[in-house]
Amino acid sequence: MLSDLSRYRDAFADLRVGRANGHDKPHKPAMLLAVLDLIESGRIRTNRIAYDPELLDRFKAYFELVRADQDALTPILPFFFLRGDHFWHHHPHANQELAYQSLRSPGSKSQLLSIVDYAYLDDPLFNLMLDPETREALRQILIQRYFAPQAAAICDVIR
Repeated sequence: MLSDLSRYRDAFADLRVGRANGHDKPHKPAMLLAVLDLIESGRIRTNRIAYDPELLDRFKAYFELVRADQDALTPILPFFFLRGDHFWHHHPHANQELAYQSLRSPGSKSQLLSIVDYAYLDDPLFNLMLDPETREALRQILIQRYFAPQAAAICDVIR
């Protein structure tokens, strides 16, 4: 379990985020903070992350704290592009596997959700997130790496 934690700490510290004007885009780490909150609150109990109002509300709460002026509130982008970090995956709807494999971008929310049923994490990562101590360690990696100047404000948002 320690090697898994080390692996995912490294992955969280080195997310493939976009950059603009020397600024790391906050979308992916904000999405992961939202997922950590939903696991902690018991709203996510199985390794199945729905693109639903609860996820979007938590994402928006973090995003609004850390965004730069040029950052757009587009939660569909991290929901889709976190797959490039190789621990976040999608489960396509039945008979949509080929359509999913050909996706290079999410298109619109309705387009993506017509193909993707839900996202899920590597099982070892999900299991780490179920444990309060390791969940907090992963949360702190995200906060310190991407949002250190807003750390106090983020702590006020965490439920």
